Amino acid sequence: MILHAKLIENDQIVTLHIDGEKISRIEPFMDRSGVEKVDPDLYVAPGFFDPQVSGFAGVDFNGQDLTPKGVRRAAQAIYKTGVTTFFPTLITTSSDRLIHQLKILKKAMEEDPLISMMCKGIHLEGPYISP
Repeated sequence: MILHAKLIENDQIVTLHIDGEKISRIEPFMDRSGVEKVDPDLYVAPGFFDPQVSGFAGVDFNGQDLTPKGVRRAAQAIYKTGVTTFFPTLITTSSDRLIHQLKILKKAMEEDPLISMMCKGIHLEGPYISP
């Protein structure tokens, strides 16, 4: 599939070549006669970063029932929104609970390539900001 869109940083019109669900190539738009065919609201941008995600798609990263499979389900749903990087967020809780949740997130990040690609850190809320 081929689409025409504007780059978010400068409104330059580009041609997007899409294979499946991925952009395979971006080229400068050359056919000026087709400018009127460009959707004025269609932009292409780098993936978004969300530094604070407590949960998504019914998955609570602080929930007692959190599993690596649930983390994957949340990551897949987050990815579909245009967010390519996020920090799972853990809220203030007991040390035992926090360690338990961290172990689950660590396992998910180590074992799943999608989660490893998307999760570049973990956000700890509350008194963890300063002693």
